[in-house]
Amino acid sequence: MKNFKSYKTRIPTVFLNAARNKTAGQLIRIAFVCGPDKKFINDIERIFSEYHETVYVDCTKQIDLSLIQKAINWADITWFEWCDQILIKSSNYLDKNSMIVCRIHSYEVFTEYPKQVSWDFVDHAIFVSKHIQEIFYQTHGIQIPSTIIPNAINISRYTYSERQNNKKIAYVGYLNYKKNPELLLQCMADIVESDNEYSLHIAGEYQDLRYKLYFTKMIEEMKLKDNIQFYGWISNVDRWLEDKSIIISTSILESFGMGIAEAMAKGIKPVIHNWFGAENIFPKKYLFNTVSDCTRMILSNEFNSQEYREYITNNYNLSLIYNQINSLFHTLLNYTFSCITLENEINLKPENVVILTGIPRSGTSLFSKILNNLENSVCLNEILYNIDSLPEDLMRIKARLLSGAPIPNRYEGRELTTDTQSKKARVAYRIVDKPIDQHVLIGSKVNIPYLNQIFKIIKHRYNIIALIRNPIFTIASWNRKENNKIPEAMVSDSLMHPRWRNFVFVSDQPLIRQAQIWETYAHLLYSLKEQILLIRYEDLTLDADESIEKVAVRLNRSYCGLPFNIMNMNIESRFGDLEQIGEVVVKYCPTATAFGYLRS
Repeated sequence: MKNFKSYKTRIPTVFLNAARNKTAGQLIRIAFVCGPDKKFINDIERIFSEYHETVYVDCTKQIDLSLIQKAINWADITWFEWCDQILIKSSNYLDKNSMIVCRIHSYEVFTEYPKQVSWDFVDHAIFVSKHIQEIFYQTHGIQIPSTIIPNAINISRYTYSERQNNKKIAYVGYLNYKKNPELLLQCMADIVESDNEYSLHIAGEYQDLRYKLYFTKMIEEMKLKDNIQFYGWISNVDRWLEDKSIIISTSILESFGMGIAEAMAKGIKPVIHNWFGAENIFPKKYLFNTVSDCTRMILSNEFNSQEYREYITNNYNLSLIYNQINSLFHTLLNYTFSCITLENEINLKPENVVILTGIPRSGTSLFSKILNNLENSVCLNEILYNIDSLPEDLMRIKARLLSGAPIPNRYEGRELTTDTQSKKARVAYRIVDKPIDQHVLIGSKVNIPYLNQIFKIIKHRYNIIALIRNPIFTIASWNRKENNKIPEAMVSDSLMHPRWRNFVFVSDQPLIRQAQIWETYAHLLYSLKEQILLIRYEDLTLDADESIEKVAVRLNRSYCGLPFNIMNMNIESRFGDLEQIGEVVVKYCPTATAFGYLRS
């Protein structure tokens, strides 16, 4: 994790100018402030550093208020990890020169720390679970806007495998009163009484000598010496868990249960004491109330490793949590820029709007990036979906642009994405770093949802550009493994995307259904060829300059070349089943002939 001081050589002026214009930089600036316990913030800071500009103030050794103030002065949003002494001192002694967010985990709500914070300093609190939020409000009576966003699990860090019950039970964590180790021993004694082949493996340390004395005595009394092994503190939990099949938690309360989630990500079966709030985080079937419940769950041979991992992936994956936090940041920044309204008499003429659409995987994201490289032009990639509010939304984007406020778009790192299906593609608010004036061209790219309401869009008299691609390669792209979550890939009866449920298919064969989808929208586009500008992906990639120049002239924009290369991705070696797809296209995609993809 980056230390704030390391940024001095890269952006030295931010330390000297406390009164900088907050909208002067290209990226949203986020300062993370944390003490010695960084385990929950590391991955979040890292992923935000890929899409925004971030700094980190490390208060492990001391609380340096002057350094924190410089970070606040530099940032658009300052994130305080934990409601602790760092926040207390900052809120009482520092100037509030940015949005302030505090994330609250668990221990803080059981202390007097919240009452010592000057909450006028804080704009928003993030709680990692619903029950911690409830305890905070009930205990302290503090009114602060808040959001529940769980802890994040970096799924890629944990190796997954299908597991069966090998009778090795893992426990990860300290041995202290919060973890309820007395119940852990009682459960283990009951399990061993039923089957003495089970063993408990403890990765953790005692935090109280009394528990060490208790464990030593009770393990002897319960005759568990051969069934319990201690490993101390483990630095590589993923590797240590590799030969375990069950994870047990006997805590009296957790804010989240990071160790449980990490084990589930590996496909390990969870057996969790039903502590207060557990049902808000994990399914009830993973929870137990009594020792006998615990024993029954562990002795059961019911294992579903894929289910355990998918539950974590679908609810707590790092990319998912990033999007939730990112959305919150956008909301907070919208509040900051709430003065930007349509009351400022922002006008947007239809000729200064371009709607970009097409059949998915035909190069529309690439063309969106191209439009962003035209003079005095901006194009949003899959941001504005609501057709009814489209005119108003476009005018608000123009208002933001003219005021110097950041606008949303889809990025991979620092660059606009050319593939919204990329795992690295993220929505981020950033400031457009080029001259913009009242005549700015604003584009909005969305594929099928725009095509489904194309006649409503036409009524606005906007410029409309649609891309189309050889159906053989389009359908082949839909069937690539990395695209298996897009609607066009989900056409079978067992895995039908809601978009196609009212579609009348002539076959139950997925390729034929996909060919029907392509033909439906290709026919629609061809029927509108007099009203919209149609661009073939192949023409664009064969001679980009010629294609883009024609578009620039039509949109009354200047084009001076692209700072990136364009490559035709219709490469046979990238795809499978091209011959079979070709046979289906010949039979079910007659409009492919009109576009020059098939011979008449």
